[in-house]
Amino acid sequence: MTMKAKEIKPFLDDKMYCTVTRSFEEEDEMLSGVPVALSPRFLVLHEISEFYLYGFTVLPLDTIEEIHQDAADQFIDQILRAEGIMDKVGLNHSVDLASWMSLFSSLEKTDLTVTLQCEELNEDYFFIGKVKRVDEDAVWIHHFDSEGVLSETWDLIPFESINKVGFDEPFANMLSRHLRNLN
Repeated sequence: MTMKAKEIKPFLDDKMYCTVTRSFEEEDEMLSGVPVALSPRFLVLHEISEFYLYGFTVLPLDTIEEIHQDAADQFIDQILRAEGIMDKVGLNHSVDLASWMSLFSSLEKTDLTVTLQCEELNEDYFFIGKVKRVDEDAVWIHHFDSEGVLSETWDLIPFESINKVGFDEPFANMLSRHLRNLN
């Protein structure tokens, strides 16, 4: 088990609300939630925003700078437990965290809409859609835009470009129920 995995494991084992700091290029991002799955390569965080369960985020361990629970996080954790929200925290889908290929193959079986962020490319690329095919080194996504327009073609995203994966997120789930094909 890597050092980062050892640092994360107590938060997973004790089902603790915490803050995860990610770093890429010159930026940092802070995510809050409860770790629900861990492998030597990935962390799955059940994100929580303003006391609402948001969805699941898969983070490569090598992008995580820090995981902690400060006094504010402890207070939020107490509120989540008192309100019964912590009882609803947990992974509802079977995801295989052994590799990118196994992760996307398992997400393809769920038929959920996924979000992919590729933050270290020349621009901040964001993809949203269904997993349509998984190759040895890339995933194919049937992408749609913020207006719900489904693309004519599938997008090929190399695993090496992906920094963050989301699934079962309210925004993506709802938008995907109202897709339009303008072709």
